[in-house]
Amino acid sequence: MSYRQSSDKAAMIADQALKQMQQLIIPPYPDNFEIWYAFHAGLDAELSKSLTDLLESVDYFDPSAYQSIKQAFLGEETSQLLRSASDNVEALIASALTTIGSAADSAKDYGDALEDFTGNVASAEPDEVRALIAQVLQETQAVMARNRQLEAELNEAGERMETLRDSLDDARRASETDGLTSLPNRRAFDLGLDAEIDRAREDGTSLTLLVTDVDHFKKFNDTFGHRVGDEVLKLVGRVLKSLLKGRDTPARYGGEEFCVILPTTDVQGGFAVAEHIRKAISAKALKSARTGQSYGQITLSIGCAELRSDDNAGSLIERADAALYVAKQTGRNRTCTESDIAAAADGADRAAS
Repeated sequence: MSYRQSSDKAAMIADQALKQMQQLIIPPYPDNFEIWYAFHAGLDAELSKSLTDLLESVDYFDPSAYQSIKQAFLGEETSQLLRSASDNVEALIASALTTIGSAADSAKDYGDALEDFTGNVASAEPDEVRALIAQVLQETQAVMARNRQLEAELNEAGERMETLRDSLDDARRASETDGLTSLPNRRAFDLGLDAEIDRAREDGTSLTLLVTDVDHFKKFNDTFGHRVGDEVLKLVGRVLKSLLKGRDTPARYGGEEFCVILPTTDVQGGFAVAEHIRKAISAKALKSARTGQSYGQITLSIGCAELRSDDNAGSLIERADAALYVAKQTGRNRTCTESDIAAAADGADRAAS
């Protein structure tokens, strides 16, 4: 995060953050302070929305929900993995340098011994030649033993490198995965959308983006509680993963909003996929495993937009989001495409005239 506040402003924000933490009985650890400082400074819109929803949607402060938000924005597990990987990199570099240095010293000593042998053998007597040969054989055996040791050390370094690669892969996946739904997170979505736009332009193929939102999620959260709200989001994540295959990529964009990247798909195909998702979600029943209580129907509103020649990621998202807004304004539990944006605007103009 970038901190550009003046000293006085920063002090005021810090005071607000500490008071909020004290009120919520949150330990004043540095990571907690960073979260609440960023919240009161308005440094991250998604963080502000998540914490505001958490504070407003329940009668008590849910520590587990707060931990999920904190992990999502600070990436505690990811940071630990990266720190561990960094330490391993330093250790591997030091070990490799030592091994290379030892190999260089051993090769130099052996080269010097051979040079001495070559110089001495020309003028040596027969008995001396035998002694020189024995000395060279001894040096050769020592070098061979040292080389076997170096080979073992390099093999061990290779195994450690494999472990390090696995750790870095874990860190990368953690940094690009939403902790609640196990879908790609906002960071992964941004990277994936940029890459697919580039590929669509290179290949001359279509690309469609879906932006979807759980209908009445805040009211639903207020009625049944934050934990049930989390189950709703998990359900949406499971359905998206089960329905989408290949390069089609679902992601949790933030809060109750999800996105789906559909490569090689035009807007008509995107609409069909969106309707398939919407109907699959509305057919699901979410009940309490303990009491059997039904939490009601879960529905989605979906906006659909196709990549244009003058688009960037931002303009494509904006158009899909505008289509989502039309879907919500015209009744929810429906899919609207970018063509519906103009139609909705025309209808509003006629109603006003």
